Amino acid sequence: MPESKKIFLLCVGAQKSGTTWLYSYLSSHENVDMGFAKEYHVFDSLLLPIGENRFNTLLNEASDQLKTLRRGSLSRIRNKKSSPAIVFKMLDFFSDIDNYFNYFSSILHADDDIFLTGDITPAYASLPKSAFETIKKGFDDRGIETKVLFLMRDPVERCISASQMSMRTSGNDLTQERFDRRVLGRIGKDKVEARTRYDLTIQTLESVFDNDQIHYEFYERLFNEDSVSRLCDFLGIPTKPAKFDMRVNAAKVSITASEAVKSKIYEYYSPVYDFIFERYSKEFISTIWKSPYPAKAGMRIDALFFR
Repeated sequence: MPESKKIFLLCVGAQKSGTTWLYSYLSSHENVDMGFAKEYHVFDSLLLPIGENRFNTLLNEASDQLKTLRRGSLSRIRNKKSSPAIVFKMLDFFSDIDNYFNYFSSILHADDDIFLTGDITPAYASLPKSAFETIKKGFDDRGIETKVLFLMRDPVERCISASQMSMRTSGNDLTQERFDRRVLGRIGKDKVEARTRYDLTIQTLESVFDNDQIHYEFYERLFNEDSVSRLCDFLGIPTKPAKFDMRVNAAKVSITASEAVKSKIYEYYSPVYDFIFERYSKEFISTIWKSPYPAKAGMRIDALFFR
């Protein structure tokens, strides 16, 4: 095949929109090496309040592993979820961001058959413009093109799926009333808010990257040959068969929100729906997003959270 460009894929979400399935598909590709992780969480940990806990957790884990190594308990280290090499490599990225760019550059330039590497971190959806400029420049300086992927899912269904994933209890303890309260209590939280404001994410991305460097897709139509073919063409890699029946990180509970709660979520995120309807046409979006709830006059979250 003809010589291909070296590409860094920056996938910014959205959460619960097929990013783990996508990672599994790309990781199985002979021309792709995604490195040691799916989600690196470097820029959100450094720049966003919602990433602070991850950074502190990583520091604590590094401290624990150092103590264990000093005691000579190598077997305990090996049994940990994250190896010392991974933990300290992540801290290496945090200490000097050039190490992040150099790591992915080394992956691409070490093997002529590897055309694509990347970072699939849904939390990046709420990064500021300056962060995306830094990422683009970091790879431009190394002769690598950054391409951005943003997967979107019906905000009502995305919020419900995220709540389902977070609910550890099922059976008699998980009533409709309890689940509804949980969903309503989460929709305005910073972490959920940041990952559902597709309108703001899109506007920020397009202020930094050229149109041909950004690819948008919808979760609801991701799992088919046409979608995968479009994505592979965008990334400059050959299309290979995909396991469309494979689902990863499926919701832990099957209960969904009541119709009244779904309507409230729709109203809450009406700026997102309005933006997507205008951009892609309401007729098209209504064929893939099945939330038929009319937006009501009243609360606008952009006025509350994005002043």
